[in-house]
Amino acid sequence: MDKNIIGEIGEQLVVLELLKSGYDVCRPVNKNQKNWDVIVARGRKFKKIQVKTTTWNAKTTNNVVRGVNKQYDFLVIVVRNYDVNQFFILSKSEVEKINSDKSDFAITEIKNGERQVREYLMDYEVISKEDWIKKLGME
Repeated sequence: MDKNIIGEIGEQLVVLELLKSGYDVCRPVNKNQKNWDVIVARGRKFKKIQVKTTTWNAKTTNNVVRGVNKQYDFLVIVVRNYDVNQFFILSKSEVEKINSDKSDFAITEIKNGERQVREYLMDYEVISKEDWIKKLGME
């Protein structure tokens, strides 16, 4: 599948989860906006979100997402594994701490012959509406 379509699907999945969690969501008018993909708002608070999406069946070992060194408040990584989607939310400072000065971010690895999400990401997984609200800090 084309990487632009994969990215668009990931962004739409994030928008859906944010709407289900009670947030107002805005997308840029200009699709070439470089630093963020979604603005999430609640009351007078808003945050810029960069969405990066990868598929479980990608041909690469690490499922690297590129361009995480942009200007945003949160990075949401979407891992699409057939019909199951996993979401990971990291603040900009968390991304910088894990990734130092690199612009690429490895998502998966092969361990004991099996593909799995990198262990350091598991602390950032969001599963419930409450996880989204807590992680974005916009209660």
